[in-house]
Amino acid sequence: MKNVFVIGDACQSYLPKSGYAAHSEGKMVAKIINARIKGKEVKEEYLQMICYAMVSDKEAIMTETAFRYDTVSKRFVPTHREDNQRKESTAKRYEEWARGLWRDLFG
Repeated sequence: MKNVFVIGDACQSYLPKSGYAAHSEGKMVAKIINARIKGKEVKEEYLQMICYAMVSDKEAIMTETAFRYDTVSKRFVPTHREDNQRKESTAKRYEEWARGLWRDLFG
């Protein structure tokens, strides 16, 4: 069914079950719907997930996963990166990321 989108916890997906993943999926579906309304092709995109964890009131760690489609295996292949070093700079990046996400969600 071309005009039905199943995302988030309702679908079998390579994405983690997280609020950020749901936000990213929703934005992608909105792009697809907008392009279809305008009669345009949608450029293929892959999602990137990021997760920060505050480990003190001043330090954080992070993990990031990007997904690319492998045309040979016909599967999404994750590329994973972690930074498990407790850093104040990572906590600052987290705060900037969170402010941007909240702005995007709530204006």
